[in-house]
Amino acid sequence: MDAVLIIGGGISGLTLALSLHQAGIPVRVFEAAPALKRLGVGINLLPHCVRELSRLGLEPALAACAVETREMSFYNRFGQHIFTEPRGRFAGYDWPQFSIHRGDLQQVLVEAVLARLGAEAIALNHRCMRVEQDESGATAHFADATSGRSIGTVRGSAVLGCDGIHSVLRRQLFPQEGPPAWHGINMWRGVSRWKPFLSGATMVQAGWLDVGKMVIYPISRDRDEAGRQVINWVAEIRSPRHVMQDWNVEGRLEDVLPTFADWRFAWLDVAAMIEHADVLLEYPMVDRDPLPFWSAGRVTLVGDAAHPMYPRGGNGAGQAILDAVALARCLRESADVAAALKSYEAERLSAANAVVLKSRTAPPDNILKVVHERSGGRPFANIDDLIRWWPDGLEHVTVCFDACHSAVAYEEPEAALDALDAAGIRVGKAQLSAALIVPAEAHEQLRSFADPIYLHQVTERGSDRSWPDLPEALAEDGGGDEWRVHFHVPIFVERYGALMSTQEHLKRCIERVRTSHLEIETYTWDVLPPDLKRSSVESIAREYEWVLDVLG
Repeated sequence: MDAVLIIGGGISGLTLALSLHQAGIPVRVFEAAPALKRLGVGINLLPHCVRELSRLGLEPALAACAVETREMSFYNRFGQHIFTEPRGRFAGYDWPQFSIHRGDLQQVLVEAVLARLGAEAIALNHRCMRVEQDESGATAHFADATSGRSIGTVRGSAVLGCDGIHSVLRRQLFPQEGPPAWHGINMWRGVSRWKPFLSGATMVQAGWLDVGKMVIYPISRDRDEAGRQVINWVAEIRSPRHVMQDWNVEGRLEDVLPTFADWRFAWLDVAAMIEHADVLLEYPMVDRDPLPFWSAGRVTLVGDAAHPMYPRGGNGAGQAILDAVALARCLRESADVAAALKSYEAERLSAANAVVLKSRTAPPDNILKVVHERSGGRPFANIDDLIRWWPDGLEHVTVCFDACHSAVAYEEPEAALDALDAAGIRVGKAQLSAALIVPAEAHEQLRSFADPIYLHQVTERGSDRSWPDLPEALAEDGGGDEWRVHFHVPIFVERYGALMSTQEHLKRCIERVRTSHLEIETYTWDVLPPDLKRSSVESIAREYEWVLDVLG
């Protein structure tokens, strides 16, 4: 096979190059930048993409320059704590969550490519202008990125577009597509050297878009002589300013600091941290509408070129890495290049497009919106006054975004189901649900109304119950109803915006409903969380055993 040509030397392009090399497929990378510089700010690598980078042998290099994120903590804009959940290995996954400088991640990937593929594997200053193809191959036309003059063509077995949100290949396939979609939210991304806060490995989300929202986390384990870490922060504000879609547009302090001038908390002086930023970039929160196809003959799109999405929750990099691994596997398994690209598209397009759309409607920070709205944007006396742990209706039940946002990418659901079965848990496949206690009569209705990826606004339509308090309900019918405890695989569920573990939720339910008419059932769904492997399954089994012990 002739070499595969990768257009773009970013995260997706370099991960794809390593994946193709591992599969025994020759590859060359063409990057428009005249030099590879340490650009950008922080980025999060969630367990499912760390899994794939680990399989490429990169985990030690990443661990050496990243922070292994311990937890995610949510606060309001007054610094009041709302909720904390563990992350990565601290949440029971086989792989860590890494918070890392984008430039450090890029360097790890570049060094691996050059070491494994050779010094000539990455061609710099090559801007792809267009691609032509025939039955035997594809030809990329290049220009000098600095001068604009033509520098000839390169022919390969396929051309893979990893050239980002402004992809030339995407524009060639979809010439009538307009600019990226912007919905009035701007981001200021900064890096500051600051004293460690909270655990020193905590990721914080605070405030809300209407009054200013911050995401703050350390991206370096090393500390300077003053004991300071490198802290990444992102300020998100509803704003009429619509700047260019460029990761490296310099921001102005006066545009962002006033919104956060009074954010001076006991655990972190946010305003001072912003003032002392070493880097400040401005970028609009944009994405593009999902495409109907990515592959055309010997050309396909990967990562942000295929499915640019809101830069929230680590989804962009995570989905790009999953793309790269899937595409390399499809090319390894088929000698027909065009068919392999279509197989890759069939595997990844609907999954990635679902994440694009869910990132718009079900962001990982929705709990901040709930608290902001219920508190009227004011300090609260007690978080329990805002978050009711017991629902009076199913319409507010959702599944924790973080546990499920990339569930569609999981590759081995049958293996996980077999492991659950081996652990003694009989699992019936069902659409995604959460840990619920529901009347048996509403069970089928619940399943039929569940979204196959997330559970949103599920109601007991058709049931004559309005979800009264369970003890009262049991008293009314003399305990004659059969009630089912549904213990589902997602470890976290959300009740009125508050997250809790399945164990904690079931404990609350059990404390309120002491009856012999409880039947334990377990359900999962056809596509499981991407990093649910045997250790996670064993953890679920332990929680299930705990439930049985509590019920006695």
